[in-house]
Amino acid sequence: MTEKPKTQLKIGVIGAGPVGLTLAAHLIEAGAQVIICDILKEKIDELIKAGIKLTNSINKEIQVNHACNSISELADYDLDLIVISVKTTALNKVIEQIALLDSEKVCVMCAQNGIDNELITAQAFGKQRTLRMVINYAGEMKKLNTVNVTFFNPPNYVAALAKNSQQIAESFTSLLNTVDLETAISDSDEIRNHIWEKAILNAALSGLCAISHRTMKEVMSFPETVDMVAGIIDESVQVVKMENIEIRKGFREDCIRYLKKAGHHRPSMLVDIDNGVETEIDHLNGKIVEYGKKHQIDTPLNQGVTALIHLHEKKKMGQYYLGIDLGSSYTKLVVIDDSGELVFNSVIPTLSRNKNKFRNQLSKINKQFSINKVCTTGYGRDSYKGDLQTTELICASAGLSASFPEHKCIIDIGGEDIKIIESGPDGEVNNFYMNDKCAAGTGTFITEIAEKAELELNEMSDLAELASGSKVINSFCTVFAKSEILGWKFNNIPIEEISKGIYLSIINRIRKLPVRTNIPIMLCGGVIAYHPYLQDLLAKELSVDVTTAPNPQYIVALGASVLAQKNHRQLNHNPDHVK
Repeated sequence: MTEKPKTQLKIGVIGAGPVGLTLAAHLIEAGAQVIICDILKEKIDELIKAGIKLTNSINKEIQVNHACNSISELADYDLDLIVISVKTTALNKVIEQIALLDSEKVCVMCAQNGIDNELITAQAFGKQRTLRMVINYAGEMKKLNTVNVTFFNPPNYVAALAKNSQQIAESFTSLLNTVDLETAISDSDEIRNHIWEKAILNAALSGLCAISHRTMKEVMSFPETVDMVAGIIDESVQVVKMENIEIRKGFREDCIRYLKKAGHHRPSMLVDIDNGVETEIDHLNGKIVEYGKKHQIDTPLNQGVTALIHLHEKKKMGQYYLGIDLGSSYTKLVVIDDSGELVFNSVIPTLSRNKNKFRNQLSKINKQFSINKVCTTGYGRDSYKGDLQTTELICASAGLSASFPEHKCIIDIGGEDIKIIESGPDGEVNNFYMNDKCAAGTGTFITEIAEKAELELNEMSDLAELASGSKVINSFCTVFAKSEILGWKFNNIPIEEISKGIYLSIINRIRKLPVRTNIPIMLCGGVIAYHPYLQDLLAKELSVDVTTAPNPQYIVALGASVLAQKNHRQLNHNPDHVK
């Protein structure tokens, strides 16, 4: 334990993430007056109410007395030091706001990942007021006020870029050492070595974790990706040497050992990709590529990782359209991009049965994509207010016409009904028919009858294909059909014949509807997605070719997303249009 500074330091910490809160907790414990600043009001409220809680590698509970929601409020505290612990992507914006505080006294410290952050800061405040900290701990937010500190590999490093701020650097370091957050003083040359070593360490693995959606342990447990990690390190070290940075002997081996011990930590870049926000890739691998070009050194691995992360980020920056088909049994969600390409699809139990899953899926979509417009359809379309609503008939026609712009007959077998749709080349519905015998021949019918027959739904299609008979369930009513199935089982009818018999009963239901056989016939809906043998049986019955649409369960939701896109373009083309 070292002696505390004699005068109380007043320190503002901007950014209440894992780095900022861990640092703030130790500084408060050491006796500094700390003001935590974060734009999330609910986080600031929780910190004032419950304090900071650190768990796992570091365990502390620290009361918070000072916090605010804007950088401008820090002007009220006559600060000695402002620590920037936000994402490097927000550095320039934060610097602009700090500059408005109009204080020539306050020093500014970068406590972030990335290369050259302190140089950017020094351009705004001068070297005499700029400090840099290299953080060697990491954590994940578990609650608004709780950080799971996944590891700490001491020491951290602190340096002043000029002698004017050396005293505050020493006082700050002394505070952290009094509470066992081991931190060492470096000079302005040494800190650059530490910055690059830490950046190479982050660049070696963070991007690969983000691209593969795997933890550090998972990536480092796979020999091929370990080779990639080593390759990224080798490239980076080549670049560093040209910058006259001193990389210690055995650095490559130390890095590999260090990263293999990281455990199931999800680096911040992976968290950012999952949350659909901009990453720090340009300040890590991207910087290594930039310096490589400066010295005419090829860095293909760093360049590849940077490009792939940018590709992930592009999802959030484009224009996207969401279609939601709230069916009787399942809810289907589809996102298309501005070119009409399907970029996301998901199916969950329908809204009325599991609202939390639906909300979570919407949250995930909105984090990953910038949704311009939402169209809802299906039985439950009134239960979620999108930008527009329409029928499944129109959506099914629009969804199939996006890929098949021709005159066609669509057979949509859903959970509660069968629809026959005559669809034009542009997606217009020329005519339609629906079954009028309750749920006979639909997905619900199959599920209930299969359960009574003790059939696994995922095995039915394969079993039916093995059958040679043509027995049919004749009852329209599900109750009577179940009785028929019991009779079949009592008479030891093979399970393959029972499977086919259920399918043939559905074909009979379809045959009772006016199906156009002189134009292409296309199947869609959840039933055909899970019971593909129905296509063969229907083609044989109708004596014509029958095609199953790609991703048949999502066609209606796809059509909804297509209509959302069309509506958005119409409104943009007619800006005075009022919905």
